[in-house]
Amino acid sequence: MLRMIRVLWLLIMLIPSGAYAKDKVIIAVGEYPPLVSEHLKHYGVTARIVVEAFALEGVDVEYKFTNWARAFHLVNEGAADAIGPILKNKERQTVYDFSDSMLYETQVFFHIKSTDFTWHRIEDLKRFEIGATIAYSYGRAFDIAATTGEISVQRVPSDLQNFKKLFNDRIDIFPQSIDVGYYMLQTEFPSKTTLVTHHPHFVNQSDNYLAFSKKNPRSQHYLTLFNRGLATLKATGKYEQYFQESRNGDYIIK
Repeated sequence: MLRMIRVLWLLIMLIPSGAYAKDKVIIAVGEYPPLVSEHLKHYGVTARIVVEAFALEGVDVEYKFTNWARAFHLVNEGAADAIGPILKNKERQTVYDFSDSMLYETQVFFHIKSTDFTWHRIEDLKRFEIGATIAYSYGRAFDIAATTGEISVQRVPSDLQNFKKLFNDRIDIFPQSIDVGYYMLQTEFPSKTTLVTHHPHFVNQSDNYLAFSKKNPRSQHYLTLFNRGLATLKATGKYEQYFQESRNGDYIIK
């Protein structure tokens, strides 16, 4: 009997460490480049942050790419554990448990470098032709000023059209997420990217989160691990490093 126990112990010791199942989180997402995309290195900057935050706590991550509506459905039905980055609202808070903020998405005004542009208040925008995208909100103050005619806003169906108008001098400035804006410039207008800059004063800001279904019994466990790993990435400077790499176009697959 003792010999058999020794043989069994030896066999156990010979099993590779990778053979033991690790804890794994499944995250459902849609395309939102450069923040998350199946067609980017690391699946985009927020995906890299999520993967590495969990890795610091010994948890693997699997991404399931689909459209955003189905991503919500997968989480609601238990086929995925989490979804993100997403915004938080009262309705969603009844269904999901939210992480600490994983992304502070900032909208800024893009403009041609040669344009003499500075602003701090809505009143400062009156002398500029502003591009905007139909059905998009740019914050309460901007939206009210645009609706009342206090500022001159030309709306078109897409962000891409607004950048084209910017290059053709048909508008002076265009509000867009700083990360999405630079990604569009790098992928759609690579030869003109150096002609454009943004003003540092933000138009609008919003927190984005990783969200777990309240029906998942392990939601709080995963949230604790993710929040701890995220805090470590921020404390070590990796969080800002990854966002800067993304804005430099380093995650675009050439």
